[in-house]
Amino acid sequence: MNEMNRKLTAVIVDDEDLARAIVRELLKPHADIEILGECANGFEAVKLVSERKPDLLFLDIQMP
Repeated sequence: MNEMNRKLTAVIVDDEDLARAIVRELLKPHADIEILGECANGFEAVKLVSERKPDLLFLDIQMP
């Protein structure tokens, strides 16, 4: 796949299920963005981001 056709990859991080679902819904019309995973806390996020290296990170900045 060449650079012009490459999908952007993303991870969603939020401690609230509903907030993650909203971000997921907002991204549905964007076929050029692939969600690699979702995390409910910072520990999961650090692990997933270091393993998968997404292009985008949708991050709740007010998590416990």
